[in-house]
Amino acid sequence: MTGDGSEMGGHAGRLCGLASAQRRWLGRLLIPVLLAAIGLAGVALISRTNTTGQEVADLLAESYVEYPQQPGPLRSLLMRARLVKPPGPPDRGRITDELAVLGRPAVPHLIRALDDREYAWLATEALGKIGPDATAATPRLIRHYRLPSTPDCDWGVVCSSIDLALLRIGAGDRTGRVVRELERALNGPIERERSGVAYVLGHLHREGRSTVDVLTRALTDTRSAGRVQAAYGLGIALQDRRDSPEVPPAVAALVDALEQDEDDRLRGAAIRALGSLRTTDGAAIAALVSVFVRSRNRCLTYHGAKALTRIGPPANVAIPALLDIVERRAPGWRDARWALWHIGPPRRSDIPAVRLALFTCDDDVRFHAARGLAAHGLDSPEVVTALLETCMTHRALSARAAAKETLARLGHHDVTAVADMVGWALATERPAR
Repeated sequence: MTGDGSEMGGHAGRLCGLASAQRRWLGRLLIPVLLAAIGLAGVALISRTNTTGQEVADLLAESYVEYPQQPGPLRSLLMRARLVKPPGPPDRGRITDELAVLGRPAVPHLIRALDDREYAWLATEALGKIGPDATAATPRLIRHYRLPSTPDCDWGVVCSSIDLALLRIGAGDRTGRVVRELERALNGPIERERSGVAYVLGHLHREGRSTVDVLTRALTDTRSAGRVQAAYGLGIALQDRRDSPEVPPAVAALVDALEQDEDDRLRGAAIRALGSLRTTDGAAIAALVSVFVRSRNRCLTYHGAKALTRIGPPANVAIPALLDIVERRAPGWRDARWALWHIGPPRRSDIPAVRLALFTCDDDVRFHAARGLAAHGLDSPEVVTALLETCMTHRALSARAAAKETLARLGHHDVTAVADMVGWALATERPAR
């Protein structure tokens, strides 16, 4: 009995050892099986989710709204698998509409989404569509201007979406918070932010929000780093609004910047803004004319001519000065000559000064003077002679054609025929020399 008992005990011990070994083996086998099953389920879930933009919209809504305390495990899983990509343009508006419907509760989560470069564009557009309820996102949207371009996202596209979002938020904001944040960024150290907010401030004024005083303060503050951008914003805010009561202080600030500052960037922005305003202020027109004398920067003189042309006939007060600049060959005489083409006829009070220009030796000056006088119907021998000489000898085909047209308008069709013949004879003789 003792032997049988010991044998049975040993057999039971072996069975227990085998059972424990089997349990250990089954446990080791079960863990990989369970992990594989979880992986297959995740892949199945991913493949089912990566289909349409609508499902991506639902995914983002789940991640940023229904799970406010965590970053969205489902979306994180999909992003790690690199199987969810930003939807294309056909789905873009629909997705942002879906997110905008969530309204104010979605704003904190959309602000967090701005940190995700792959979905930042979507969050930006959704915040813009939410509108004034998203004013809390203004500082983050302004800082978003700093983002560099990447192969997948161009900086210009990012800026456009930020501009539109800030415009939509600021246009309906009645608290003034958006304008205050924009003013703070306009005087800040980051140039990309300054450029973006100046554009937004200018367009906000056109949408009914008063921002001209903000831009004027930044322009007149010599300590501000955003003076160039402020001038640019004023040109947008007051474009073609020369009769607005807000124009005189802005024009005075722009003229001071143009005449007293040595920074060509600021002066160029002031010139473009004055042309955009189409101001008839005499001091502004005189400041634009002085650019042709003072500056050797061809970019400034070009924009000065464009500004005078945009102002149009009210700038004809500058014609005697421009004729003198062309005759003296001042630094910007070529652009002054271009402005003479487009401003229009001189004022009647300036006719004596323009008539004197007929007796100069410069072909350009004589032609423009005669053309301006002919616009008033003056058909003197000096005018006809200057126009006839232009028809025959001027080096520019456009000037010859304009002089011929002016003579015909005065009724001198026979003179134009003679001019054509003489001009043709001179042209055929020149190669023989």
